[in-house]
Amino acid sequence: MTFASSVKKVKTRPVVNNKTTTNVVAELEAEVLKLRSELSEAKTGNLEREQRLLGAQALIDYYKLSWEEAVASSQEMSLRRRCVALALGMSDTPPTTPQTQVPFLTKLSDDPSLQGCCNFFLTESAPRLRIGSDKTKCDIILNGVGIQPQMCDVTSEDGKICVKLLTTDASLDAESGSEFGGSENSACKHYADGKSEHSMDKKADSAFKNSMSSTSELQVSNAPRIVVAGQKLTPENSSAEIHHGSCIILGYAHAFRLIVPTEDSLEEVGTADATALARKLVPRLDMTSAAAEVEEEPDVQYKDIYQYLKQLNARVPASTVEDLLKSLRAACPLVAEGNQATR
Repeated sequence: MTFASSVKKVKTRPVVNNKTTTNVVAELEAEVLKLRSELSEAKTGNLEREQRLLGAQALIDYYKLSWEEAVASSQEMSLRRRCVALALGMSDTPPTTPQTQVPFLTKLSDDPSLQGCCNFFLTESAPRLRIGSDKTKCDIILNGVGIQPQMCDVTSEDGKICVKLLTTDASLDAESGSEFGGSENSACKHYADGKSEHSMDKKADSAFKNSMSSTSELQVSNAPRIVVAGQKLTPENSSAEIHHGSCIILGYAHAFRLIVPTEDSLEEVGTADATALARKLVPRLDMTSAAAEVEEEPDVQYKDIYQYLKQLNARVPASTVEDLLKSLRAACPLVAEGNQATR
């Protein structure tokens, strides 16, 4: 009641606003002169006066713009926002392109509201996406555990989309002018989605041979961690072909899936919006599903327990050893992530 009675006492007095732009500019210029005079005389409280002065000057510049200049400025800001959105993967549509079905990488997230929202397109005019933390050389900029300045290139060429690991030598080749990050023409290797069955000895031998390969331990440890369709890229097997739905894991905190729209899928979804396509065409867009696809990731330290595993195989059932191997394969990335985080 007290508030209602106080509202009754409020009185308004309408005033006709017949000020022209010229009058407003003149008032602002007078205010600017007054503020400059106060600033020259005042010894304290200059910060507030400086902010008011800057605000008045900005308004003067705005009101002095012609209509054509205002339209040009608006278009320039719109283009700048568009470019920033594309760089951050926040655009739902690809850049202007004659293509009707543009493949793109969509970033995975365990937050359902963010799934399918961050997308990077592979267009005919820009068929390569370089991924890493280098803001000057990479198209997709990531930060986090295990992320190096230049991790890999994702390229679209002759209908094939490939992931190419960037080793130190490849990065240097890219800087010297190679289009796809290296002078060597290595063929893309296709990894099937199915998992083949191997005996314990074959798995242990394979892991041991991988860890004892001719590549030095330092070279292997310095190579970026790129897992494509469950298989880790190495300097020896540095490229892989990917298809619709294939997953790429980078470092220990980032993953993408490839979305390849077709005419049928566009008709089914009813829109070319990238977020809608990603959510409709791929069943899982979470990090958990990406981690579950990792089949085997031998570590150089694996050789330290190789002899123990061979002895264990002769003393306990093979199923027990197989369970141990599965646990080790799941633990290796976690241990490596911890080592990376605490360096």
